[in-house]
Amino acid sequence: MKKPYNSSRYEEAIEIDPNYAEAWYYRALVNIRTGNKENASEDLKMALLIDHSRYSKMATEDEQMRTLVEDVSSFRETTPNETKRTTIWDFSYADPSPTWDMILQLVKERRVTPFIGAGVNDGANLFERLARKWAKEYDYPLLDSYDLTRVSQFMAYRRMDPKFFITHEFENTPDFSRPDEPYAILADLDLPIYVTTNYDEFMEAALRSRGKNPDSEFCRWNEFLRMTAPPSVFDNPEYQPSQDKPLVYHLYGCVSEPHSIVLTTDDYVNFLFSMSRDPLLFPAFIITSISSSSLLFLGYNIFDQNFDILFRFLKKSLTADLGYPVIIQSSPNGDRYFPEMPPK
Repeated sequence: MKKPYNSSRYEEAIEIDPNYAEAWYYRALVNIRTGNKENASEDLKMALLIDHSRYSKMATEDEQMRTLVEDVSSFRETTPNETKRTTIWDFSYADPSPTWDMILQLVKERRVTPFIGAGVNDGANLFERLARKWAKEYDYPLLDSYDLTRVSQFMAYRRMDPKFFITHEFENTPDFSRPDEPYAILADLDLPIYVTTNYDEFMEAALRSRGKNPDSEFCRWNEFLRMTAPPSVFDNPEYQPSQDKPLVYHLYGCVSEPHSIVLTTDDYVNFLFSMSRDPLLFPAFIITSISSSSLLFLGYNIFDQNFDILFRFLKKSLTADLGYPVIIQSSPNGDRYFPEMPPK
């Protein structure tokens, strides 16, 4: 008699060590063998995030796991130039073909919450340049020397702390007087909440350049932060951001507190693990606010693993049905920012 598949030992291993890629992979194997393709896909993504080279090869060599490879293609090893681009990707159930007019109307009515990614201010290119620089300086042995997350992980294994190194890379503040400067454009929208996955504080600086007094907060996703970080604005039960005193929330950490930065592969895995075990780490105030608005993603590549992690995390955090439009906007070549863009 064939012994039934059991994933309990892998679940225990993951709970003990969320960086244990083998446990994620073999739990994916159990799930695909038992017909649970959705969970198998999620587990395989975690295995690939930790050790892409090994587990992508193993998955393609297994007949059933091979069927998941297309589903997790955003974790394939590509260079940034190989990725596709998009203008709008609509995830709403109500309207499959949003227009730029609709987007601009939502912005005008302040019914959007922007999520700001590295591409807003050349950050993606900065990260690639930084990855290649560190890879050369510290003898990174693999071919993906453009990948800052993996190069940073290598540095961490060699007892260097890339989080403190990266804090010095954002000292040149953008010129907010330029009419096409993206942070300045965002500051002029007079929104109460800005969420960013960038480490820099350029959004706060842009808001101050417009006479505003922003509050800056970061996610306290690890135990060290919860023990040592200064008081949070969310400690005040009556806290309410406004157009004059907006909130800038750094989901992946901020240079002002290097321990908050989510940078290495271990960081991303531990971040997801912490957030899944304690959903309240993502403030309920922000969840409530963004649940009643449209999410405007700026400066992301939708085929990038960091965006994939972010979007899946948000889908899990926003337990209500996505009955409102979620708009993904990646700037096309030439026309970079939505105020000048014609309807597509």
